[in-house]
Amino acid sequence: MVVKDFRTILSSRALLRKPSPIRAITSKLLSLPEGADVLSLAGGVPSPRLFPFSGIDVKLTNGTTLQIEGDALRKSLNYGKSEGDAALISWWRNFMATSMEVSFKGDIERRCLVTNGSEQGNYMVLNCLLDPGDSIMIPRPSYPPFVLKATTLGAEMIEIPEDTKSGGIDVRRLASLLDTWPSYKPKPKVLLVCPTGSNPSGTSIPEEARREIYQLACQHDFVIIEDDPYYLLNFAPVKETTFLSMDTEGRVVRLDSLSKILCPGLRLGFLTAPKQLGDILELHMQEIMLHPCAIAQTIALSYFQELGPEEFRSVGREVASYYEQQRDVTLAALDKHFTHLGTWTKPKAGMFIWLTLDGFEDTTSLFDAALENGVAFLTGSSCQTSKTSPNLRISYSLLPPDQIEMAVARLRKTVEDAKEKISLKYDRICKFENGMVNEKCCKKATFKYENVCKKLKSTAEDNNQYMTPVDMDGIKGVTLTGPVTLKVE
Repeated sequence: MVVKDFRTILSSRALLRKPSPIRAITSKLLSLPEGADVLSLAGGVPSPRLFPFSGIDVKLTNGTTLQIEGDALRKSLNYGKSEGDAALISWWRNFMATSMEVSFKGDIERRCLVTNGSEQGNYMVLNCLLDPGDSIMIPRPSYPPFVLKATTLGAEMIEIPEDTKSGGIDVRRLASLLDTWPSYKPKPKVLLVCPTGSNPSGTSIPEEARREIYQLACQHDFVIIEDDPYYLLNFAPVKETTFLSMDTEGRVVRLDSLSKILCPGLRLGFLTAPKQLGDILELHMQEIMLHPCAIAQTIALSYFQELGPEEFRSVGREVASYYEQQRDVTLAALDKHFTHLGTWTKPKAGMFIWLTLDGFEDTTSLFDAALENGVAFLTGSSCQTSKTSPNLRISYSLLPPDQIEMAVARLRKTVEDAKEKISLKYDRICKFENGMVNEKCCKKATFKYENVCKKLKSTAEDNNQYMTPVDMDGIKGVTLTGPVTLKVE
């Protein structure tokens, strides 16, 4: 078995990182057994005697109150370890082992770090692996911050389209891309996936496709970043196998999030990676944040200890069931209002539906009109590298069922209004001369339909001459030639 050597692919930034002497001392002191006879003059640690808090009561919706006081409170109010609270990490590792069949034993030593949500974990991994000019493979469409992070780091983004039939990235296209990769150019270092209820498309990568993707990673030597915040929001009773659980070569980095199960305000996530990379990522955490929020970690740990792993899994099923009902309401509303206007995904997990509008080149200009109609969505162009997209993302997570129906109806009105103002672009135009419209070449022309083509307004460049608006009524001999595409204006 070959285990991935991350030293060969670390970014130039990561290679420069050194341990923080203060953080190293803090970690050793915090690791001492309780009651150790050590009088520390080392750290600039504020005195707990001066903290104005004597306790924290967190009331749960089931009526239970989590009381955080005494040593637990003092610990959560002061500096902690950069990798996160040891007890919280231990609980999550056990949960992954029992619920995801992730092995923390054997030839691959793994580390688990607590992050400020999976968002921070994602950025840290990309920062440690990508130099300007390096290639990273991402799905199309992708979660917008994926695109922003890769752009900021100067990486070349290779978009892999999703398989519209089975869901998730198209494995055949991925394999073809890698098999035909130019020999003079280094292959991509990383594949970034959101495998369950993907944001923004709502699709999930099937089990067989996951295994094929992992085999491609081994064959072509790239790292898989498994960003999986919607794992517990899977509507099926049996969860798909995670990439991390099938990893035998130490080339998978997994990101989990508590934002969708507990709440996003805690800003807690978990990053699980081979130890070699995990050690470098801890150095990154030392640089940028010292350690994750200790109070948030204590609240989460108290909650986990109150419930236990099995009851926490039950909470996950309840949350998933709620979002499944929300999805069903949204799909029914789309069937009612959008059958003649487009197509959409039918998610098996998560919070999102990816809507493709018929006859639209781009949906960006729809946004302001939608706001005027009292509805909002995410434009498709923000989820890819190209500037235009006929898609939009709608989320069914927040609105109650009756408002979902209302929102979809308002969106339909926005789309139907826009379809009455469709522009036709083509390479050759008809020029009005002597009462007739004659065909003549020009560089560019735009015709805007209004009131079902009764009036035609055009502005065209032709030898520095510009056409004036003309009324189609009564004009004879109109001939439109050249390629035609549709775009909302």
